[in-house]
Amino acid sequence: GQLLACGVRREVVVGSDSALLLEPAPLGCVNMSADLREALAGDHPRLGFCVSAQRAIRGEDRLIAVFDRLVAERDARIIFIPMNPLTDAALMTGLRQRLKRPDRAFVVEGRLEPAEVLAVASRMDVIASSRLHLLIFASILHVPMIGISRGSKVDNFLAPFGLRAVGSVETCDFDALFAEIGRLLDGKSAFQERSRAVRRDLLARLATARARLTKALSIR
Repeated sequence: GQLLACGVRREVVVGSDSALLLEPAPLGCVNMSADLREALAGDHPRLGFCVSAQRAIRGEDRLIAVFDRLVAERDARIIFIPMNPLTDAALMTGLRQRLKRPDRAFVVEGRLEPAEVLAVASRMDVIASSRLHLLIFASILHVPMIGISRGSKVDNFLAPFGLRAVGSVETCDFDALFAEIGRLLDGKSAFQERSRAVRRDLLARLATARARLTKALSIR
């Protein structure tokens, strides 16, 4: 619609993010603490979480209450997965320290390669994020995901999966966040079926865009 409004009348090919082609590294090759490695291997639910420090989430006390409740009621482990290893990590380290059970929460540390982040994400049961690329990683792995909107990118990515963001970083619905985590923990197979269908479409779009670009660049 925006392209039409700008006067574009030629055929438009909508591709998808090339990050979809990434594959996870072997988890054993990822550098991490012994405590985190034990948490990733244990028999308990794992929530992967990332919020951008560029636009920190409002209502941190209520967010921490969600984490505390997941730990208390589900014996969950909270795995903070920074997509920015400096600013996001510092923010989420602060969140972890405020939990009632910080020993049940872990921050992925260091400058990991994308494939290494994928390896960690592959061990999650649910991922919640305001960072688009962690949601893309979740889709690669068919891990149920929850978006917290920072703008149209997150909302547009969620739509084909039949999902809506649980609010934005400014107006997050923390009750909806807790409920959605529970729903996805209890219904992973339904999400995974939808996710596989969406991935096929996204990869087809990416292949079409690549072919068109290759053809355009080969014209002399």
